[in-house]
Amino acid sequence: MPRSETALLRVPKVVCFAFSFAFSELVQGSVVSSLEKCTQWQEAVEVVSNMASGRLGDAFAYSAAIGALQGRWRHALVLFEEMCGSEVKADVICFSALVTSCEKGHAMHPALNLLKSMRSQQCQFDIIICNAVISCCEKRGDWPSALEILEMRRCMLPHSHDVVGCSAAVSACEKAKEWRCALQLLSEQDTRDTIICNSAISACEKCIEWRWSLRIVALMKEIQVQPDAVSCNAAISACEKEERPATPFPVR
Repeated sequence: MPRSETALLRVPKVVCFAFSFAFSELVQGSVVSSLEKCTQWQEAVEVVSNMASGRLGDAFAYSAAIGALQGRWRHALVLFEEMCGSEVKADVICFSALVTSCEKGHAMHPALNLLKSMRSQQCQFDIIICNAVISCCEKRGDWPSALEILEMRRCMLPHSHDVVGCSAAVSACEKAKEWRCALQLLSEQDTRDTIICNSAISACEKCIEWRWSLRIVALMKEIQVQPDAVSCNAAISACEKEERPATPFPVR
């Protein structure tokens, strides 16, 4: 039997064992973490609820239970409210798990509200939380919110230079056919990869901006980012829509 299946079969025994004795919250928190890794979200929530009824539990256990919920963001919010009611203070890991759950469930407005709540309470947040909220906006095509959060991230975390959040923001502009905003974001980014360039090319392609599509392909060669099939197909499609021949030479 594969190791993963064996682990899943052992999970209910771990839960029973944990509640056979008056274990500390550290031990029971470790049990919740094990359940999270095995995606046993129902058992994880049960453990945390029992911990709360006994006035045990900490942010670590709640974070693990919320993480086990994956994209079940409504359950995650209920568990978060239960945590707040038990006077357990949420930390950045707990908020990150909660926002990630909203992101996986495409719940943009709850994710935005959580970020606003963190700012109003002056809670610490990290780049993972910001990128997850930007990704929520990207999936819903809300490019203004994506740009707003990206700008907030730049102000609050000035030394964060990853391309994940920017790529999601460019993709949000692409879905909304906001090609100028996509180009602006691309020009402001210090580090560029194939994904962010492809999103900008696709934004230009949707708006039949064939010249800019070819310019981005040329830019990719200059900064030593290898164009892939997506890059070339989007640029060619832009030329086809404008009924222009796709030139093999960089357009300056």
